[in-house]
Amino acid sequence: MFEVVILKSVQHKLKKAPNEVRERCFEVFEALQHTFAPLGYDIKKLKGHSMAFRIRIGDWRITYEVLKKEKEVIIHDIRQRKKGYKR
Repeated sequence: MFEVVILKSVQHKLKKAPNEVRERCFEVFEALQHTFAPLGYDIKKLKGHSMAFRIRIGDWRITYEVLKKEKEVIIHDIRQRKKGYKR
């Protein structure tokens, strides 16, 4: 079992997200408690990071990091795809 840690900035973004997206995010967070790569989701490993991933939920993306030794999954960000690649 993993402990899912949601950063405060992510909690703030979740409050502003549409209800449907918020509900699906919480489903993902629940699945992440059991394994850091749950089946049935579009998951990709992020390049340049040893244990960082993103999950696609419609046009939204959740980025997270896995700390295996600590048994933690840290949710770093949630954003719409169109906003996720503008930097």
